Amino acid sequence: MTQQKTFPAGGSRHTIPVQAAPAGLAGVRVACAAAGRVREIAAVVGEASFLQGCAARYKASGFGVPEDGERRSWRHSWPPLLDALMRAGMGDLQLYLEYGTPGGSRRLDALLVGSGPDGTLVLVVVELKQWQTCRVLDGQRVLRRDGEVSVHPVYQVAAYRSFFEHWLPADGPRLQARAVVVLHNATAAEAAAVRPKGAPAVAGIPVLGGEDLSASRGQLARLLQCADVRAPDNGEVEAFENIR
Repeated sequence: MTQQKTFPAGGSRHTIPVQAAPAGLAGVRVACAAAGRVREIAAVVGEASFLQGCAARYKASGFGVPEDGERRSWRHSWPPLLDALMRAGMGDLQLYLEYGTPGGSRRLDALLVGSGPDGTLVLVVVELKQWQTCRVLDGQRVLRRDGEVSVHPVYQVAAYRSFFEHWLPADGPRLQARAVVVLHNATAAEAAAVRPKGAPAVAGIPVLGGEDLSASRGQLARLLQCADVRAPDNGEVEAFENIR
C-alpha cells in the first residue's frame, strides 16, 4: 500500500508518497527492491518485514529470488549508506535500492535522485562493496581477498554513469549523472589504494571508506556528490520514473 507522510523541505512542506515494501507491487513503475525518500527507508531498513518486502519486490521486478549472499549484503551495506545519507542532510532525496535500468541491462546497488541548482535532475549512482581491501590487477580488474577477480568498482560505476549520460530520450527531463563507490568496511587508506591514478574516464568518482563516512555533515555531503542537490518534488520523481 502507499502511505502519505509530510516533511519540511527548504522551509516549506511537501507530501511524500512512501511505498510500503511488503505490498504495493502492482503499479510500481520502477524495477527495484525498494523505493522512497531516504529518511523513510532509513527508518525501516533494519526491520525484517522491510527486507522481506524487498525480496518480494526484487522477484516481482524480474531479478529472480535473491540468494542468501544478496540478502546478507543488503543487511550489511544498506544501513551504513542510509546512516551516512541522513547525517549528510540528504533525508529527503529519492532513493532506489537495487535499481534496474530501463531495458534490464544493468542493476545498480543504489541510485539517488535529486534536483540540482538549475533544476536539472541529478542522479547519483552508488556502488556498495563490503570489501575491506583488494589488489588492483590492472586498469579494470581487482583481486578480492576471497580470491575472486572482479571488475574494478570505479570502472563498474563509471559504466553505470555513462549509461545515464547516453540513455535519455529527446523528450525526457534534463539529467546530470554522478557516481561514488562506498567501501564501508575499508579504512580511508585502504579506500585510497583502490582509486585509479590518472584515469580521465573515471575522473570525479570518489572511493569512500568507512572512516570517510564519519566526516562532518557538509564534508560528507560533498563526498557523496550531493552537496548542491535538494529534494526533488513529487512531479520530478514521477518524470524520472516515467522515462522509457
